[in-house]
Amino acid sequence: MKKLRKGISKRGAPTKRKVAVLIDLVGAAGRSMLSGISRFLSEGHLWRLEIFQLPDAPAADALRRLERDGLDGYVVTDLGPPDGVDVLSQSRLPAVFVNVSEERFARRRGYKSSRKGNLRGKISPFM
Repeated sequence: MKKLRKGISKRGAPTKRKVAVLIDLVGAAGRSMLSGISRFLSEGHLWRLEIFQLPDAPAADALRRLERDGLDGYVVTDLGPPDGVDVLSQSRLPAVFVNVSEERFARRRGYKSSRKGNLRGKISPFM
């Protein structure tokens, strides 16, 4: 039996990836980031977004539930509650951290830091 690649249906068509976006939409920067994600999706990338506005970011239990329910990754522009930060730092899921300078994320598998210091994470599995 042929093993299917993640993100490919049995018919060979791409499947939607479930991505949690933790973002602060109060300022222009957050809205610009969401606009950028929207442009990325309009190019044909299939993501189903779970958007969490800060300061109402999900706590640890909610993040664990998302992961159990088949979450494929995270886009994090701001951090929520401390227990949620712990879940994010220990998660094995791909994540993109934008303007997040928490040292604990440096221990994540595949963590990379850009030279500019504003984009961190493991990006390629989302594409």
